[in-house]
Amino acid sequence: SPVQKQFEQCLKFVDLHSDFILIDTDDRYPKQLLPYSNRPPILFVKGLWQNLQQPQVAIVGSRVPSPHGKQVAYDFAYYLSEKGFFITSGLALGIDAAAHMGGLKHHRTIAVIGTGLDLVYPSQNRQLQEQILQHSGTILTEYLPETQPIQRNFPYRNRIVSGLSLGVVVAEAQLGSGSLITAQAAA
Repeated sequence: SPVQKQFEQCLKFVDLHSDFILIDTDDRYPKQLLPYSNRPPILFVKGLWQNLQQPQVAIVGSRVPSPHGKQVAYDFAYYLSEKGFFITSGLALGIDAAAHMGGLKHHRTIAVIGTGLDLVYPSQNRQLQEQILQHSGTILTEYLPETQPIQRNFPYRNRIVSGLSLGVVVAEAQLGSGSLITAQAAA
């Protein structure tokens, strides 16, 4: 049937684009997400799932930051990753990208994305996403392959970023922004 074929195609795409699939009843599922009733029941993972078990600090902020804000994000990420923390962020432009780059210097960064693993959004971060995977990092999502970057996915993604992390550093953000919503979720 057409529905069966569509389902089989979806499974092929999941297999093609995911290194691991973690279900919330699995021992490998991040334990820090288990207390939350709105946790994702399934996580699709590229890279090392083991990183999700490590202590993490989220660094988030503006997509169009000042040079100072980008430097603050990078410096926090560099210092915290040097001390053994994984840097978790959302692979967006600006503060997120700077945070991932700082964490990359010590092979400790995790990107939570708001699309399927088959897409890179924003496309300008393609090289950064490849570097994360080349440097023992992790990319994860709750979304099936072919899930497009629709606006509502990103605030929803932020609950995973904050839920995985021991704390959230807002490097630079505007009032009412998704970054401050992430910080509120963490609180």
